Amino acid sequence: MYQLETVTASLANNTPYTLTYQSSSQELGNFYTKNQTIAAGAEAAVFYAAGVGGGSDTGCEGAVVYNFTDGNGNTQSITLCYKDPFFGSNAFTVTCPSGMSGSANQPQSGSVVITYTVGGSTD
Repeated sequence: MYQLETVTASLANNTPYTLTYQSSSQELGNFYTKNQTIAAGAEAAVFYAAGVGGGSDTGCEGAVVYNFTDGNGNTQSITLCYKDPFFGSNAFTVTCPSGMSGSANQPQSGSVVITYTVGGSTD
């Protein structure tokens, strides 16, 4: 029997901005988006990713982009990256604009539940 690595992710939006799903890219595995919009100050499920299966052990890896409009009317982006390979270490990162912060817990077991957190302001 083969095993698929999975990532179930949520995002805690500790910013004054509403975040809107923009895009995703996958290096490995399948991806399913959960919530298209995350209100300021809210936490919501954002995606589920899983290995592709097909009779072998597989992992998943990719990136998800959420956009927001800052106080100056500029579109800004937050990128959530995930890597849950079948062999090797897991890695989860957040890239935010200047003035903001991002973090992610780093679970290392097979199928994981992750919470990304973003905060701060670009204004």
